[in-house]
Amino acid sequence: MGKLIMSKKERDQLKIFENLANGEIKQSVAAQMLNISVRWVREKLKRYKKHGDSGLVHLSRGKPSLKKWCKEEQDITTKLLETEWKGFGPTFVAEKLNELKGIKTNKETVRQMMIAKSFWISGKRKAKHRKMRERKTMRGMLVQLDGSPHDWFEGRYSKCTLIVFIDDATSEILWLEFVNSESFSGVAGATKNYVERCGRPISFYVDYGSVFSVNLNNPERCKKTQFERIMKEMNIDVIACSISSSKRKS
Repeated sequence: MGKLIMSKKERDQLKIFENLANGEIKQSVAAQMLNISVRWVREKLKRYKKHGDSGLVHLSRGKPSLKKWCKEEQDITTKLLETEWKGFGPTFVAEKLNELKGIKTNKETVRQMMIAKSFWISGKRKAKHRKMRERKTMRGMLVQLDGSPHDWFEGRYSKCTLIVFIDDATSEILWLEFVNSESFSGVAGATKNYVERCGRPISFYVDYGSVFSVNLNNPERCKKTQFERIMKEMNIDVIACSISSSKRKS
């Protein structure tokens, strides 16, 4: 029997689909836990029941990416962008590559290449009307993590920061811990203690503090803080609140 290679994300999904197949949880709950649509849960459940563990492995595993762009086609595009197509946007370039040059690619692949080669600077998106975020349905799925600096001991001790972990579904305070400041060591230490005591959540909901977000020279949000990298290793999502909400708070 051959070996089945699964990613950490797929291994975490395996337990959820086991519970789903046994009728222990509903498809809607599984969708929220996996952060995917109910329709996609239903499709993956069919694959799991038919093929077992291998049904959860990505179907393109081991196959060349359809988005892979050969160097020859990139060179053609680069030359056009330096000359007659100079100043055009990714959507136009992708359409004309297909129409005039027979090069089939998508605008996002073109956009990433144009950004990497300094042909395109991503503009600011228009602000969208924000709807109130719905609470999660199960305790422990999403945990709000925040720090509150204050003279908590009214002069009897130096000022410090209270790190708070609040469950999104129930508003229950799950963990409180005093630290010297809302620094990486303070937040990471409190988070370690929380996970050891209460278990690993699916996501942490945070503000745009420097521990949680690289805010300078990071328009594409691709640079990650040490805290974000550690959480990624633990397969915990770090979700930042809206910048406008963060500003209102401060």
